Amino acid sequence: MNLLALSQQLQQHFSWQNVEIKPLGELNSYFNQTFKILADGQVYALQCVPTQSAVFAKNAHQQLPQVLAALNIPQRKQWYPHRYLEMIATKNGDYYLPSQINGQEVALRLFKWIDSTAIAQVTETIAFEAGKILADFHLAVQDVKGLNDLVEHAIEPLPHFHDTAWYLQHWQQALTKNQWADSTLNLKEHLTTIEQGVELIKQFDVFRQQQLQQQPRIMHGDPKLANMLFEHEQAIALIDFDTIMTGLWLYDVADALRSLCNTQPENGDINQVTFDLNLFSAFMRGYAPALLAWTDQEKQMLSSAISLLPLELGIRFLFGCHQNHPLRLEAQPQAAAHKALVQLRLFKDIQHKQPQIDHILQQKMPKTLITHPQQVQQPPVTIQTVIRQNAQQLEVFYRVASQQSLDDCLAAVPVVKIAENQAKGLWQHNCLEVFIANKNQSAYLEFNGSSTQQSDLFYFNHERVNGQGIKTSEHILPTCATQAQWQWFYMQTSNHQALAKFSLDLISVAEVIDTTQPIEYSVTAVVEDRQGQHYYLALQHCRSEADFHARESFCCV
Repeated sequence: MNLLALSQQLQQHFSWQNVEIKPLGELNSYFNQTFKILADGQVYALQCVPTQSAVFAKNAHQQLPQVLAALNIPQRKQWYPHRYLEMIATKNGDYYLPSQINGQEVALRLFKWIDSTAIAQVTETIAFEAGKILADFHLAVQDVKGLNDLVEHAIEPLPHFHDTAWYLQHWQQALTKNQWADSTLNLKEHLTTIEQGVELIKQFDVFRQQQLQQQPRIMHGDPKLANMLFEHEQAIALIDFDTIMTGLWLYDVADALRSLCNTQPENGDINQVTFDLNLFSAFMRGYAPALLAWTDQEKQMLSSAISLLPLELGIRFLFGCHQNHPLRLEAQPQAAAHKALVQLRLFKDIQHKQPQIDHILQQKMPKTLITHPQQVQQPPVTIQTVIRQNAQQLEVFYRVASQQSLDDCLAAVPVVKIAENQAKGLWQHNCLEVFIANKNQSAYLEFNGSSTQQSDLFYFNHERVNGQGIKTSEHILPTCATQAQWQWFYMQTSNHQALAKFSLDLISVAEVIDTTQPIEYSVTAVVEDRQGQHYYLALQHCRSEADFHARESFCCV
């Protein structure tokens, strides 16, 4: 590779004076053919994209600038507070430069460098962060019904991607031709395992086709660990957005789990393949908030999708054992058979652990707030919640849904203009809440938020006793604490649903409650309908009347 010629080309098109090019391998790398560029004191990543690909649709790579621009709008960034790839245009405004690498026609494109830390081992913290960043991405694009709504004139980059039934059909056709590249291969276990999964593939394909018709999703397409950048053990960016396409979120989740929870790499020891349930649970704890935006049927099919993905990849790897098959992913038949068996044994281990997997999924599903048993009439909305916490941050997510427009069934919340650090009285109308405490302390926090984007955070020394030691009442208000972040968004254009998120920096409230110890929560809501009727909802009610301050109703997550 002529790095001098490449350097001269970059100097010409980016007006750089000094250029240093460093080839990258797997470590801290964005793509297979990637270079780290140091130019005039700035650091970049240079990707060399083959203009002809046996996998990607023609010219699919050229839509990345539009994809990144669509992802970068403010409303999506509020749900995805991480870093996106930032493409750098030439001095002529072009994002792609035609070039040659080792005689191959390529398109060069440049990104701002994102410093990251190599991941030596997948820990539960890493798995949690992986689930978290994928959930944030899905929430950012949850309002987009199809790829053409994200990018005008979009190209589906990977035809038949995750169409497992299509791969199965091609595999069965290949079997009938019996054109093996290596006649010594023993594929008995491969064939038996695939046969065991045929019914799963057929059943999932029925759901897949319905979902693509009724509610297609924007999926990342390749959310493996190598496409997540970390700073120490915190996920800071998803990369490789060339695979963004219309599909199913289930594929993203299942593909991430396939790579994260397998104790062996793709070419690892077939006798040590295990689906790690602890890593799975940690990932789902990070991903759980996105489940608020899933349909009931999607949630029901998640367990099947987790089994399906390694089965699909096992079939795809096996095409490498067939002579000159157009779907070959691996050139060497022995290597293809080995990699296929790793995936197929992972499929079998997942099937064996299905009861434990289903139990973990059930634990991580959103919880529904209920009215007090004494209140017979039900509110016009359903409210579900998910809590996500790590050592630094607490996030509480809410989904409000109704059969009609929320504006038509809920009383309007007035915008209150008051002095700073004075309570807004949001609890008098429609208000989403959470109470936070340390089990061993009497002090606790109360958060209130409304659809007007107004919010309050209060602290109490004891039950209903404010920071000044005074019992609160209609006239004596609680004490305002550090302001937290609050976001409320309608889901889809019908306004029948809304998502909201409360975020709190736990260190900022350390003087009130000790957040280094296990935290207890109580998620609640006040609902007021158009007729002025109030409803009091909580995860559980422990007193004869609805009382959100009852410490016995707080519980650990």
